Amino acid sequence: MSEDSDLLEFGVRLREVRNSMNLSASKMAAFWGLERKTWERYELGAGMPKANVLIDLARLGINEVWLLTGKGDMDAVDVDRADTINARAAAVKPAAARVAVFNVAYLLAQESPYINLDPDDFALTFQDLFDQLLEQEGEQAERVVSFAVRRLLRGGDRSS
Repeated sequence: MSEDSDLLEFGVRLREVRNSMNLSASKMAAFWGLERKTWERYELGAGMPKANVLIDLARLGINEVWLLTGKGDMDAVDVDRADTINARAAAVKPAAARVAVFNVAYLLAQESPYINLDPDDFALTFQDLFDQLLEQEGEQAERVVSFAVRRLLRGGDRSS
């Protein structure tokens, strides 16, 4: 089998994983701070995600051997399916928060007459700021929020 066909088949399995999670390519990409087009390239076999994506998918209960080779079942755990689903749900919570932040920011960008950025760009910027905020505590977090609000209302100008 050629490397190209291996990548194509890998992409098909990535799409199958995404579909099993009932997520759009945009939401799947948002889990790892990727652009939708990047995730779609992976699904088309035009690229390979970084190791952290594969590790996270394994943590979500995806059988890494199946993902990489197509051998075996998609689910890493062969025990009760409900246990697998519960394990995935527990592991997805941080990623789900990132998706929720992305969706809220996207809708805000669509509805606000003051935001002059593409909704995807605005949402990705907002998501990055959210990630930075999670790493901060106390007064530093307040400064990050203040900076984020000023930056986003200026339309993403990165000069400050």
